[in-house]
This record gives sequence, structure tokens and C-alpha cells, in this order.
Amino acid sequence: KEIEVREEYLVKEIEVREEYLVKEIEEREYLIKEIEEKEEYLIEEIEEKEEYLIKEIEEREEYLIKEIEEEKEYSLKEIEEEKEYSLKEIEEENNPYISVTSFEYQQSKETIQTKLKLEQSKGPFNSCYEKIYDNKGLIKIDKEIFILIIKLYEFLENNIYNMLITEIMLFLPTKLKKIFYYFENFELPFIENFNWNGQYFYDIIDIKEIINQLDNGLGIRQTNYVRINSF
Repeated sequence: KEIEVREEYLVKEIEVREEYLVKEIEEREYLIKEIEEKEEYLIEEIEEKEEYLIKEIEEREEYLIKEIEEEKEYSLKEIEEEKEYSLKEIEEENNPYISVTSFEYQQSKETIQTKLKLEQSKGPFNSCYEKIYDNKGLIKIDKEIFILIIKLYEFLENNIYNMLITEIMLFLPTKLKKIFYYFENFELPFIENFNWNGQYFYDIIDIKEIINQLDNGLGIRQTNYVRINSF
């Protein structure tokens, strides 16, 4: 009887063990399937990523080529403009009476007068008024020096809407230094009000404001040629 009981117990244990093994095999099969699916997914993901990266590299390469071409085109355009501007400046240097303001070519027996009175002069250039004009508003500095101021004014007027700040920064100091060489009092307003350090502009400059202050203090827009013998 004991043998039968033992045999029955062993049979039951074998069945349980067999059931456990079957279950374990099923779980292993599931894990293998899961691993295979995961592997398949990862391979697909890697391929997609690889494809995306290749596409991104191609687009980036295309963008960089386009950017380089645009920069090259812009640089060539800028060089052409600078060349054109330099030629124009040389032309202006050879003709001291070119103007886009109220000035016109006149006879050498005439002088220049502003309609702005001393008591109306204001702003940073007010200190220069009496050194440039007499009590009738007639210029008392050399006419050629005053023409340099006019050319400066014209340059600023022509560049109010110029987006090429580097071009302005390149030519404006040269024009200013010519004036300062002959008329040093003219430099102080730029140092105190317009970010000038004696050699170059160390910060952004407001071209429109300089024009306004030249008008407020020196009445540049209100100047014109008058006959000397009328005084």
C-alpha cells in the first residue's frame, strides 16, 4: 500500500512538473517571439533613422551650398557697390560743387549764407555756429572746409536708408577726419553725442539724428550761395 501511495505521489509530481515545464517552454517561446519582434522593430527603427539622417545630411548639405552661394553673391555685390561708391567719391572729390541739397553751382565771387540765426541755433553743434558763421550767417571759415561739411551732410542724407552699415562705417570716418583736420571744433559734438572715439564709431549711429542736429545747430539745409557785393 505504501508503494502504491508513493507511486501515486510520484505520478502526480511528474504531472505537475510536466505541466510546469510546458508552461516554462511556452513562456520561453513567448520571450523568444518578443525578442524577435523587438529585434525586428529595432532593425526597422535603425533603418528609418538611417534614412532620416541621410535625408537630413543631404538637406543640410544642400542648404549649406545654397548659403555659400548666397554669401558669395552678396560679397560680390558688396564689393561692386563699394567699388562703385569709391568711384563716385573720387568723382565728387574732383568736383567740389556737386550737391543734393539746396546748393547749386555758382560763381566764385559768391559766398555761402545760412538763414538760421545764432539765437535759433541749438543742440550739440551750437558751439560750432560762431566759429563757422558771422553775425549775418555768412561763412567765415574757408569755403572748401565748409564744402566738406556739406559733402558730409549729403553723404548722410544719401545713406539714411542704406542697410549696409559696414559701408557707412567704412567711408564716414574718412569724411569726418578730413573736416577735423581743418576744423577741430567740429569733432567734439561727435565725441559727446554720436559714439565717436576719435578714430571710429564704437556703437550704432543714428544717421537721421546727426542730420537733424546739423540742421538744428548749423542750419545746413537752409544754406545757399549769395553775392558778396550785396553786403
